Amino acid sequence: DMLQASVHECTKLGLIEVAHRGRQNLAFAAAHAGEFNRALVSLPESQTASAASPELWLSHDGDGIERFTAGWIGFWRGELDIAVDCLVSVSASVGVGYPDMGRMTLAFLASTVGTDEVLRVAEAAVARMPDVDTHGVPWNSYKLAGTARLYEARGRSGDALAIASEIVGREYVPMVSAVMAGMCRRLGAAELAATLAAQALTPDAPRYVVAYAEFVLALL
Repeated sequence: DMLQASVHECTKLGLIEVAHRGRQNLAFAAAHAGEFNRALVSLPESQTASAASPELWLSHDGDGIERFTAGWIGFWRGELDIAVDCLVSVSASVGVGYPDMGRMTLAFLASTVGTDEVLRVAEAAVARMPDVDTHGVPWNSYKLAGTARLYEARGRSGDALAIASEIVGREYVPMVSAVMAGMCRRLGAAELAATLAAQALTPDAPRYVVAYAEFVLALL
């Protein structure tokens, strides 16, 4: 709601660049919260800034916030063609931040789609992700989760489960915990799956993460 207010205020004041950033981040925040329709409504607006608008913050956030947001929504909604197009694009973007989040999600998507071409792109992308957490972002957990899903897709079940066990006990990673729980269930590690699914059910977890974790527990 504060981002929405900032968009209105900055637009009225003629602060076009800041209003543009506000719309981008409003869409991203809404997508993260599970308000997918609200996010998609905001995305076309965020394209209205001048094509010459300077990319001022690439060194901090990286490029591709809009494509990542659209790809993230496509992934969780099962709109796989849209997600592939967006996430392959953002994974090749410059900077750190959104491109790396795109690389993790591309790995999840590639292992779901299962085609060799997308898997190879995702494997190269995940290799470029940071190994160390920065600015409060759990990059190490994100990279491990992406790697595990790719191992699952390649039939390396033991390696995938070994990585999943490293996620147990980690804080602030409900999405990763839920995705790893689903993988462990498919690979027959029911106890590990249940542990990770329960770990995903934090009070501040997005609704789609909670739904998926509860789905895994129901299947178990």
